This record gives sequence, structure tokens and C-alpha cells, in this order.
Amino acid sequence: EEAAERKALWAAALERRCDSKQRGSIYDSAAGICCHFCRQKKLCGEEGCPRCSQRDAALECIGKSECQRCGGARGRFCRACLRVRYGWELEEVRASMARGEWLCPHCYEEEHPEEGWICNSSICMTRRGLAPTGIAIYDAQEAGFKSVAHLVQHKILGRRQQRQEREQARCVLADGQPGVSDLPLSQRRRARQA
Repeated sequence: EEAAERKALWAAALERRCDSKQRGSIYDSAAGICCHFCRQKKLCGEEGCPRCSQRDAALECIGKSECQRCGGARGRFCRACLRVRYGWELEEVRASMARGEWLCPHCYEEEHPEEGWICNSSICMTRRGLAPTGIAIYDAQEAGFKSVAHLVQHKILGRRQQRQEREQARCVLADGQPGVSDLPLSQRRRARQA
């Protein structure tokens, strides 16, 4: 009788889990997968997920991303964080994963540093010396951005542009001609001292 009661409770919990298509609603220290951003070790809310519906950690979870390059915890994101923090839909990410093409924000940044696309989790922002964004989706949407990552990218690229402009202004030589801003730093210093 006790086993039947536990089974009934689990069935009811699974129904609740699938009602929450965002992060899932059931914490599970054994079968749950931790999202890098929200750090919620929950069962996903996807119907038919082998791992979460059977609570078997050996099976695949269809409700989280998995980076094709690093395959690590920092490349795992839940549906809600993919959408709100990065502007990606889980279905698109899973299709890219199936083709072996999807990279987490960390690996993408390593391959494309010039694009200003970074992980905006509080852990990663703090490691960079930047303030965590908190619940910035409303600010991002109000400013016309698809996600928090797009807002952060805009700010990063804007700061880079300002830095380059300041550097170019400092590289003006004594004769009033602009210096070459991509000279090595030691040569730029000598040009400024001349």
C-alpha cells in the first residue's frame, strides 16, 4: 500500500512538472540537471523526457542544452534561461546540438571574442569584474533587445568602441596627424612622448 501511495504521489508530481515548461518544478538531487545560469537542479518540464520522467540519471534530459565543445556544466541551460538570458529557443538549440554545432556562450566567446557575446550569469559576470545583471530582461526588452545577452553585448561593444576612440585620440602625433592605433603599445607610448 505504501509503494502504491508513493507511485501515485510521483505520478501527480510528474503532471505538475510538465505543467511548468520553463525550469521544471521538482528539485531532484539525483536525476535533476543543474542549469548554469539559474543553478536549479530540477527535473525539466518537458513531456516525454526520458531522464526526468523516469528519474534515471543515466538517461538523456531533453529539457536542457549541452555544449558540443566543452560538454561541461557551464554549457547546460534550462529552457527559461536560454530564452530570457540569451534569446534562444530550446528547440533551436537542440536542433543545433543534433547537428553538432551548438556552443555554449563560453565556448562561443573563445571562438569569437570580437563579437562581445559572453555568459551573463552572476558567477561569470562577477569573475569578469562586472556587476551581475540580476533580473534585467525587462530593461533589455524596454531598450529593444531580444534578451539580456543582447543588451550586455551592446554595452560591451559600446565600451570597446569608446576605448578605441579614446586610444585613437591619444595617438595624435605632434604634427596633428593621427597615429597608427594598432601599433604595439611601446611604439604608441614613444609616439605620444615625442
